[in-house]
Amino acid sequence: MINISAYTHTYLLDNSDKTERQIEINTINKMRKGDSYAFFKSKFVLEENQVDENGKILVTDEELKKLYIDYNFMDSVIKKLVSYCPDLFNVVTRNDKKRELIKNSLNDIDWKCILNETYDTLESTGDEFLEIYFEDGLDKIPKLRVLDSGNMYRVLLDSYNRPQSYIYRETVEDLEPNYTDSGTKITNSRERIIVFQKGRKVIYDPHMDNQGKRQLDDDGNILYNTYTIENRESYQYDFPLIHIKGYKKQRDEFSEIPASHYIDPSLLLVSILSNVRQVNLNLGYPVLALIDSFLEAGSRRTPAGFLGITTTQEALKEGKQGQLIDVQIKNALDSMFSEFVIARDDLYSKAGLITPTLLEKLNIDSSRVIMQLNLPSENKIELYVDNIIKSMQLWFKILLKENDMYDEVEDRNLSFLKPKFIIKTSPFDELLYEQSEIKSTKKSKDEIYIENGDSDKTIKLRKEEIKNDLESEEIMKNTVADTVASGQNVDKNMINT
Repeated sequence: MINISAYTHTYLLDNSDKTERQIEINTINKMRKGDSYAFFKSKFVLEENQVDENGKILVTDEELKKLYIDYNFMDSVIKKLVSYCPDLFNVVTRNDKKRELIKNSLNDIDWKCILNETYDTLESTGDEFLEIYFEDGLDKIPKLRVLDSGNMYRVLLDSYNRPQSYIYRETVEDLEPNYTDSGTKITNSRERIIVFQKGRKVIYDPHMDNQGKRQLDDDGNILYNTYTIENRESYQYDFPLIHIKGYKKQRDEFSEIPASHYIDPSLLLVSILSNVRQVNLNLGYPVLALIDSFLEAGSRRTPAGFLGITTTQEALKEGKQGQLIDVQIKNALDSMFSEFVIARDDLYSKAGLITPTLLEKLNIDSSRVIMQLNLPSENKIELYVDNIIKSMQLWFKILLKENDMYDEVEDRNLSFLKPKFIIKTSPFDELLYEQSEIKSTKKSKDEIYIENGDSDKTIKLRKEEIKNDLESEEIMKNTVADTVASGQNVDKNMINT
């Protein structure tokens, strides 16, 4: 079930060809870019208050935009959570050649950038889709193309809720250099459909005429050029697509979008901050009100200026005295700032992050307490990590099969090693953890080296260097002991002790 804020339904008329999920993703993307005024106005501004009873405009959108302010909390909380997500790069296999192949292949496909984008996409769209392809017939490394999750139109399920087809719609443009202005020229722009199925993908590309218009048949249907690309033998019974899920129920086509829960709190913060800004402007520029009087000639509202007033004749006849009143806000605005703190903490809580208010009150240096407070975000990140590890098993299988290294028993379900620290930690903490595992005999040094992706040659060389270093230290220690012993005429063993 898609969780979409009620006010975004007002945009369905302008996006009749889009699903509610796509509209929701579009809303989140716009808010992350700071383009949230339309949503802010739809939620907090009544259009009838912008005009009087005669239809005259009282407040224009341009005037409202000058009072509107957005600190882009939506983007901030997503990026903060992504910064906690761990790196996934280590793969455990005893085979030296496999480790070397995997390490080089991950670098070739720029896996670190794909991983960071995946974490971000899981938060902002719920699902990540990676298309598997090869550059040419000789290519042995499966490449990954990051698809726009918002363009995944449908996931067709069978009666057992298993995916049958993924329908992807994207706009493609044929470009060529435009030498007259050093730019580019679009020769053809169209919407292409790709259907991913087990064992193949089918591309439906609209047939365009010489004027760049889509051609139709006699019944008015779009004519497509159809291309079928069969999978290689290494994954002939699999989808040519990696679907990394977030919070997904089996019967749903797509995962729940976490950022959908950030829309309303983010817009509420926009409203509060806009009100605070407007109040601050009023505080800086108080209104002067004249009662039963008028300003005298030469009056100036400037530093060291003087404002002279004269009581009107009508007021004098009634025995009244003219007044100049300074109208401004007198209270400390505590309730308004309290509302801001509540709304901000609510947004951080929905994102699974420690609230800023709690961090301010803690004032402690205890990693154990911080770990307990990070449990909500850790549980969310662990779900992402588990789903990435499981989904990437297909890529590792294809890679090893293409390079004739796959062993059905040894390499079944081979994927990334789940990190010990789900929330990213410092290299120093990781080193301490490795040392503690070695000292407690839970793991050997070789196991740690293998988990870190070191080759057998590197491990052997490191052991020899460590051995030489220890021998050099022992020789140096004995040399110093001999020198001191001979100088002080004592037994060398007493010094070493």
